[in-house]
Amino acid sequence: MTARAKPILMLLFATTLDLGRLALAQLSIDNAAREGAFQASKVPADIDNTQPCPADASSNTIVCRVLLEAKSSGVTIAPADISLTCSVSGCPTGLGNVVRMELSSAFNGHRLCENTVGLLEEEGLTYWWQSGAVDKSEWINQIRTTSTIGSDYYIQESIHPDYWGQLGLRSCLRQAYNGGAPHGGTCNILTTGLDSLGEPQMYLH
Repeated sequence: MTARAKPILMLLFATTLDLGRLALAQLSIDNAAREGAFQASKVPADIDNTQPCPADASSNTIVCRVLLEAKSSGVTIAPADISLTCSVSGCPTGLGNVVRMELSSAFNGHRLCENTVGLLEEEGLTYWWQSGAVDKSEWINQIRTTSTIGSDYYIQESIHPDYWGQLGLRSCLRQAYNGGAPHGGTCNILTTGLDSLGEPQMYLH
């Protein structure tokens, strides 16, 4: 490499770094705006861009969501940088046809490493749909590693609902839809076995 080429390569390297930082900053801003918009879709009036996010984040939640998303990105966003406009006239205070379905305890008894269930091979099972598998197996995928590349298990499925977990959630959603008259509630496992649709027996209450 000649002495003349070195400065040119260094300039190209520095330019590439700056472009990467610019792209990361833009992505961080987009993500922060998306988080703010998501919060605004629920509580469009909860914003005061003249005030910071309070310590408990109990108010001014739109500003809080934006600042929290940008916190570790290297991009500094001030409350005054945040503004809100609505595509619907008057910025409605919320949708009146929203129902909530609570799923935090939906897989109780079938979570990872619970001592009442196990992996298929631990329970002497070969397939997810084998008789009795719904009651004996975990409904959440274990953490996969690079050792599963090329197999039927995919790394990106780690900690996601597996075969029975997906069917259990489908049952919860069907009950929440309620034949076109949606209602919310908490969805839990009702009992062992499968229902008439081949799904775990779930109960929305």
